[in-house]
Amino acid sequence: RARDFFDGRRARRVGVFVDADVRVIVGAAATAGLDVIQLHGSEGLDTVRALRDEGSWRIWKAVRAESADDVARVLEPVHGWIDGAVVEGRLPGVVGGGGAVLDVDPAALAAAVPTDVLLILAGGLTVTNVAGRVERFGPNVVDVSSGVESAPGAKDEELVRSFIREAKGVDVSPLPPRTEIPT
Repeated sequence: RARDFFDGRRARRVGVFVDADVRVIVGAAATAGLDVIQLHGSEGLDTVRALRDEGSWRIWKAVRAESADDVARVLEPVHGWIDGAVVEGRLPGVVGGGGAVLDVDPAALAAAVPTDVLLILAGGLTVTNVAGRVERFGPNVVDVSSGVESAPGAKDEELVRSFIREAKGVDVSPLPPRTEIPT
């Protein structure tokens, strides 16, 4: 269950992979003790099935989207095999969001992400916009990297704390509830 997985008692280890060989992913996941394997390339059902068979980690599939149709197109083939969808804006030629803020209709996005899959909002999130993005999209999880850096690659502790405070301070009660991670 999501509450069990994200219980706040410990950080979860997430490994990000882009079109890596399954053996490489499994080896890295086992060595690092990963809780989540995040796939950011063109990995399809065969890769996701193979990873599911190799360990008890959660599998999240990233989608760089210009529309909710992009999200549905990527998730449909792997639905039933993934636990989460990392949805971010798309910049042509860039792996990952590249700071691109997601600009899709929230209702269309909600329809494109199956209710048994966590919605992880990513791409271009910062202290100044995370509350509005959480309010707009009602994700289960937010994913940030460069948005909490004081310089490229240098996480800023105060920005991280402020980001968490802003993300948690949003009242999402008017939004329809999303389901928890399947057990």
